[in-house]
Amino acid sequence: MTHLLGIDLGTSSVKVVIIDENANLLGLGNCEYPIATPQPGWAEQTPEDWWDATVQAVRQALAQAGNTNISGIGLSGQMHGTVLITPDLQPINPAIIWADQRSAAQVDEIIKLMGADRMAQIAGTAPAAGFMGPTLRWLQQHDPARLERARYCILTKDYVRLRLTGEIATDASDASATAYSIFASDSGGQRSLVS
Repeated sequence: MTHLLGIDLGTSSVKVVIIDENANLLGLGNCEYPIATPQPGWAEQTPEDWWDATVQAVRQALAQAGNTNISGIGLSGQMHGTVLITPDLQPINPAIIWADQRSAAQVDEIIKLMGADRMAQIAGTAPAAGFMGPTLRWLQQHDPARLERARYCILTKDYVRLRLTGEIATDASDASATAYSIFASDSGGQRSLVS
């Protein structure tokens, strides 16, 4: 019989479910993790906390399901967060999650530069504070050393995918939610805002 594992990486906890091919519930797991607010309006999390919580929640669900073999895994989770990853696939802590508001000025800058109509044409949505594009722009302006250490920039759920598979990847719906690619490398290797 086919057994499927679902992992939902939420803002404050991870939820795990195991079902069979007829959608019968076999096991559940849940584990919380903190949101850090080092300054007013900031919202950060440690990616390793997501992974540790996921492992614990999966173990809970497997114990309830009788430690069954899993045929497939589905991932969902909080959107728009920004996880910087080094060339050797390690997270640069902390991750800046969707609830973070530090990039409000960058949202205004991006909309002024690109125009709301152009943004809608490119991405189908306007940027907002906490979205990846404005967060990357904030990092470029306020913490460039941290940004320079990064080889990859992924969404929150894709960190769990990275830990499960060892590969950097995302899905089309989450990729579109980033609104657009804000960085490009010119011939000198400099990152810059692009339209």
